[in-house]
Amino acid sequence: MTTALSNMSSGAAMLSIEPASAWDVLFFVNEVFAGAAAGHFSQDSRSSRAHMTLALRCCKAIIGRKVFRKSDDLQFVVARSGKDTIGAALASSTPNEDGKPTTTLEYVVVDARFRRGGIGAALVQHFVGAGTCVQCWCTPKSTQMQTLLRKLRFKRLQKATSTRLGEAHVVSPALWQWSADDVSPHIGARIRRVTSLISTQRKLREGLQQTL
Repeated sequence: MTTALSNMSSGAAMLSIEPASAWDVLFFVNEVFAGAAAGHFSQDSRSSRAHMTLALRCCKAIIGRKVFRKSDDLQFVVARSGKDTIGAALASSTPNEDGKPTTTLEYVVVDARFRRGGIGAALVQHFVGAGTCVQCWCTPKSTQMQTLLRKLRFKRLQKATSTRLGEAHVVSPALWQWSADDVSPHIGARIRRVTSLISTQRKLREGLQQTL
């Protein structure tokens, strides 16, 4: 998927959402750490063990796509402007009670220099329409992400709360969900067309790379 970014200092540039590579892992882990420090992700994400686990999950997604040609269960994608990585997302898919896939957006990050430019929306929309249901958990401080999800027609099923019990600080994240059943036929058809176009462009790009 490509789209023009007009708010970059160098003028219009092309944004692409594509499968991540090994060199994107460090960028992603560092952005998640910074986000956790600011309260946008769980504080557990700040530990060294969490960093290692996250890096391994990213590598698993990359290897699964390149070696086993499988990317449905765990997807690691990035937003690039030219050759620069300026955003990334990690998502996992599991079947719900009806056996239909539910995609969970585990982390969505954007380089601070390029925020409020539609990059986060492009990353989220990459997954919307890929399944019947997409969900995302948000901490009380991740207000910008929750605003974005609302604009993209996600519904809030659970409100985020932050409560202090004595010396303990209990944080309960908000749960946002997008479902094809909640979208009007006109919007749903548009999302399916965009998703189909993205899939076709990705296959053509991968085929060209294999040919070269």
